[in-house]
Amino acid sequence: LSSALGAVTGVDYEVFRELFLAGYQAVRPLSAEDHAAVDQFVELRKLFYVAFCRKAHRDLILYPGEQRAFPTFKAMAESVLGFYLKLEAQQQEATAAAEQA
Repeated sequence: LSSALGAVTGVDYEVFRELFLAGYQAVRPLSAEDHAAVDQFVELRKLFYVAFCRKAHRDLILYPGEQRAFPTFKAMAESVLGFYLKLEAQQQEATAAAEQA
């Protein structure tokens, strides 16, 4: 789902999203939780794509002419998600400290 919806440009995303999901659910039903999480997965896929492109660009600069192995999807996910989880934890700590003051 996130691959198809993440590639949408030039149309009203909300309309396309609802029509796409209606068609998808005609074949395979989604739970309410899954339906609510679709947009999060679309954004997460975009982050993975950015991380992949960034690594590819870095490898081309550091290792010209060499074919480098890209990290596994799991390693890329852990890197991207780890950054955002740390950022969220820092924001929560700052909020808690501000509330205590």
